[in-house]
Amino acid sequence: MRISLLADDLSPVIGPYKKDFDTLPIKVGNTVVGHIAWPPSKVPEASYDIAFVESQKHAFLLLASIALILGAVPAFFFSRVFTSPINRIAATTKRLVKGEYQTRTAVESTDEIGQLALDINTLATTLDANEKARGDWFANTAHELRTPLSIIKGEFEAIIDGVRPANKNTLASIEEEVAHLQTLIEDLYTLSNADIGAFRYNMTLCNFRNLVADTVARYRTIAADKGISLSTSFCSTPVYVMGDETRLQQLLENLLKNSEKYTDAPGEIVVTLRCEASSVILTIDDTAPSVPDDALPRLFEKLYRVETSRNRKTGGAGLGLAIVKKIVDAHNGTIAAQRSNKGGLRVTMTLEVASPSEKADETASQGKA
Repeated sequence: MRISLLADDLSPVIGPYKKDFDTLPIKVGNTVVGHIAWPPSKVPEASYDIAFVESQKHAFLLLASIALILGAVPAFFFSRVFTSPINRIAATTKRLVKGEYQTRTAVESTDEIGQLALDINTLATTLDANEKARGDWFANTAHELRTPLSIIKGEFEAIIDGVRPANKNTLASIEEEVAHLQTLIEDLYTLSNADIGAFRYNMTLCNFRNLVADTVARYRTIAADKGISLSTSFCSTPVYVMGDETRLQQLLENLLKNSEKYTDAPGEIVVTLRCEASSVILTIDDTAPSVPDDALPRLFEKLYRVETSRNRKTGGAGLGLAIVKKIVDAHNGTIAAQRSNKGGLRVTMTLEVASPSEKADETASQGKA
């Protein structure tokens, strides 16, 4: 408590003073020479004041307890409502981590939690599809590798047992299977490098029109030997693209090989090169047989072939178009397959035309070289 000293007329000498302060006179003999003053006490001292304070305290505690109970019940209910979808999403995520990709979360709202559940389901669908694709990839790869090895092993066993003579025909059959196995391994190696980003591209200014024309000219004889005519329709002016000429040639060869392999004789393959303002469009049409509509989106998948028998006499390992897709993606292009109006398959590829600045830079670099 702060005490103030007052003069005999109650004027402050030391400390503050208000009219409600309690005072005590200071006397010398019978003369009042000053006063001591202090603020009034805030602690109830009377019995009725103390009783009133106690009653208010009990009433406050009772009301606080009731309010706490009444608030806890709906709070528990709403917390369950809010945390239940989050717990379901967490449980789904844990199952996905364990590899249970068929797990899905029930979407019961359209708010942020519902959107999160929808995204988790989309992720689960993608992981499930990738896992199935990975399984198909290993199964198909094992099949493609086992088939030529089994044939080679059977041929050697037949030679050792004396069933077949080790003549030129037998060795030619073995050589054919070895060549097929070598081609398959090279394609698998190429795709693996593309998947891990180890594909190296030497991007230079390429005359895409001349590149297509040269590749078609080489394949015209191959197609003619099978009874297939190969015709072209090119734009009149040269078309330049920024790309790796070796990879682009590989792309064109794979596309023409695919058309030649899956076109019945007598048949026709038409290669069209159309130029637009900022892009060049290559279209390859062939005659029957066609491709089922459900197989069109999957033609560029690894080891996918429309022919389920997997007869290597009529089809390859299903890697050529997958390599094509990787090369097109590396050149920022697009490629798609659809039914051709000639009765077979149409493959349409689009690449960006080199800009004038890219042409100028390439010309300058060649001049310095």
